[in-house]
Amino acid sequence: MRYYQTDSRPRHVSEAIYPSTINVEDLIALPIELGISLTRAGLKLLGKRASIIAAEDAAKTGSTVANRLGQQMHKAYKAGDVLDGVRIKEFMLPSRKRIDFIDLEKKIIYELKPNNPRAIKQGYKQLEMYKQEVESIYGKGFKTILDTY
Repeated sequence: MRYYQTDSRPRHVSEAIYPSTINVEDLIALPIELGISLTRAGLKLLGKRASIIAAEDAAKTGSTVANRLGQQMHKAYKAGDVLDGVRIKEFMLPSRKRIDFIDLEKKIIYELKPNNPRAIKQGYKQLEMYKQEVESIYGKGFKTILDTY
């Protein structure tokens, strides 16, 4: 957990749902004294709504709540199903495309995407590209499965 100090100027913080500007001094003074994180203080300040606050520093690095969730979901995805050389996570194709999970024994290619229309559409396109390349290497007969979270 990060603790922030202020330089007496307002900073932008963004809420998961919509952006807002909050004076950091309102969030900083008490949290620093009590060792409470900026996020927790921000949640309290915003009326204990079930929202997540991220500092502008996180937005600059591209580390959003959605990105972190996606990374965690991909890390856990089919982790218990791995079998060296047969069932493989993050399988790299010669084209440098990376398949989320492939089962070479059952001939199934898996892709994991967030449960929204745009990501699902992208997932099906990726699966088709993966299937063409995999079948050119390992032969015909591969199935594709799109899982969502």
